[in-house]
Amino acid sequence: MTPTTARWSVRIAARVRARGTIRIVTRPEWMTRNVQVLSAVSLMQDAASEMLYPLLPVLLTSVLGAPAAVVGLVEGLAEGAAALMKYLSGRFSDRTGRKPLVGLGYGLAAVGKVVVAASAIWPFVLVGRVVDRIGKGIRGAPRDALLADGVPTPELGRVFGFHRTADTLGAVIGPLVGLAVLAWTGGNIRVALWIAVIPAFLSVALVGLVHESKRPAAASTQAATSSEPGATHPGSTKPSSTARPIDASPSAAAVARHPCRGASRASWRC
Repeated sequence: MTPTTARWSVRIAARVRARGTIRIVTRPEWMTRNVQVLSAVSLMQDAASEMLYPLLPVLLTSVLGAPAAVVGLVEGLAEGAAALMKYLSGRFSDRTGRKPLVGLGYGLAAVGKVVVAASAIWPFVLVGRVVDRIGKGIRGAPRDALLADGVPTPELGRVFGFHRTADTLGAVIGPLVGLAVLAWTGGNIRVALWIAVIPAFLSVALVGLVHESKRPAAASTQAATSSEPGATHPGSTKPSSTARPIDASPSAAAVARHPCRGASRASWRC
């Protein structure tokens, strides 16, 4: 099989199951279920975000009557919260699992959009944007780890490129849908904000289709190590009962090969 065939075709593999049936796989090896699902999730969530984001300055200054400086305050605090959570979520996901944090991140982003759409005063917009960006910071690192799960190392660049393409496509679709809604409703910002909530919650529902591989527990690894022959248990200096004692006496084969075997003690070579 040539590299081109393995790359685009669709690597065709036949897997014979117990019943004798044959399953034909007609997708690239790097196109795992997680790659497909998380790319669709990012597309819908980014479409929702980019549908809402351009309307925020108008909502704050024209609808809610906030001063122009509030726009910078809202975005500055929101992005700062996102940057902080990116580091914390990466460390935490290695201990607790990645899929729950991905679901939590996208769920907080959807809830934040609801708070923004329902805001009657500008501090509620601030709260909604901070919650939204916290969700973005939480989901980033564990999502990327799930994207790479089960993908061959030489194909990782293709995986992340495909995912970013889907994410960018959502950023194109969102503003176009927002403009269409504004034109259809006669410039009603509230309707456009509530419509942005729909793809946000659809993306949360899709996270349930993500598969996370089980990682071996540290306890089982330690137990397997301690059961090896010659291994010592914590707090004990005695080797295991299955350890083989060291035999310091020479073997019969070594004695037979010795040049002095059978020679007299007076021989100068011995």
